[in-house]
Amino acid sequence: MAVLSILSGLLGVGILGLTIYSEDLVVQYEIFPREFADTNRGVFSEAYAKATHPRLRDEYGFYLAPIVSISWYIAYEVIRISLVHLGTFFLLSGLRFMNRILQEPSSRSILARGVMNVCFLGSFGYHGICMWKDMIQTDRIPASIQELAQDLDSNNSNASNLLYIPPTPHDRLYQYIPNFQRLSAVMAAFQIKNIIDTIYYKDGFIFFIHHLIVVFVAAWALHPFAHFHGTFFFGVSETSTTLLALLANFSAKYGVPALEYEYPISRKFFGFLFALSFIIVRSILWPFFYLFLH
Repeated sequence: MAVLSILSGLLGVGILGLTIYSEDLVVQYEIFPREFADTNRGVFSEAYAKATHPRLRDEYGFYLAPIVSISWYIAYEVIRISLVHLGTFFLLSGLRFMNRILQEPSSRSILARGVMNVCFLGSFGYHGICMWKDMIQTDRIPASIQELAQDLDSNNSNASNLLYIPPTPHDRLYQYIPNFQRLSAVMAAFQIKNIIDTIYYKDGFIFFIHHLIVVFVAAWALHPFAHFHGTFFFGVSETSTTLLALLANFSAKYGVPALEYEYPISRKFFGFLFALSFIIVRSILWPFFYLFLH
């Protein structure tokens, strides 16, 4: 049994390593074009151009054509996300004799799913913050909330001083951001994986509808559409969701009930962090940006 555990752990490490270096591998073996990994010059460097994809437009229509044009990448991300889930499961299997919670295959599966969710949601939040950081002129930071509110007013001439405020409603809706185009594709893949998991783990109809709607929203963003807004609502806001995904592992219905019994302090600590992040991100920043970034 010890040998089997070691082999399971090594297999998990191998699968996770494969996911980390998968981009280099698919480029090296020419599965993807060599420039694909370079956001600035690769497949995400320019928005989907209807004029250069007449066959896709005629065959699949306005809505599906941009999605089909990078469907290969979305499929790749679904596979990579699934491998993170699988690799984590085998890694936890290798550690199952270190904690009695890990001895149940169902618990390992649920925790592996939780690790997958935390990793990718955390990545969305991180990249969202990075995009906002890149778009802010560091030599022109508002001195007060009142000044920031004035700058956020689209009719205020000072708005151009902040790089993250496109000057017109049209620009705010149709400005192309390469990093967000890629994030949208990954989000679509992540939600497709979540739909599969929702069915397998029997999360319920509400979760299924939620994931399905987010797939459609992510797909619509590929046209491109609402990239500027999406850097917050698909990016920064996921910092709060990351903590929720972490907390869900303690849930009696959706997680591993034994976790709360074994680690009650940890559960309260993560609950406090989520509540704090929810207030800051969802209750303060979310309505603030929604009201001023229309």
